[in-house]
Amino acid sequence: LSGRLAESSVDELHVYHPQPYYSPQEASRRLITPAFLSRAREVLKPGGLLILQTDSQAYWRYLRAAVPFHFEPELHRDPWPDAPRGRTRREILARKKGLAVWRMVAKRLETPRPGSPPEPVFDANRPRFRGRRV
Repeated sequence: LSGRLAESSVDELHVYHPQPYYSPQEASRRLITPAFLSRAREVLKPGGLLILQTDSQAYWRYLRAAVPFHFEPELHRDPWPDAPRGRTRREILARKKGLAVWRMVAKRLETPRPGSPPEPVFDANRPRFRGRRV
């Protein structure tokens, strides 16, 4: 986002199942951060959309707290109408395992809200999703 996209040049950004990084030592590698959200808002055209999806409840709680500083989020409970089985392999796998998948379409705000989004510091550990190794 920072080096390749000009400001107000993108209609939509889609981020499906960003890696939550389970290990606390790797939490700094998470994609969705205050800096990412700020830059995403800058590269989106006025009225542009940030589409987010995750099967990590901890990440979802973070997104619900952080996204509204730069976007007007609309939560989508049901699968996307254009892909009722799932848009990604990860979504299809999560749904087969009976895991919830959370979705959001967030419209770019003309002016960011005051304050700063929180840092993505959360416990993302959910071993149930990971396959068993023999």
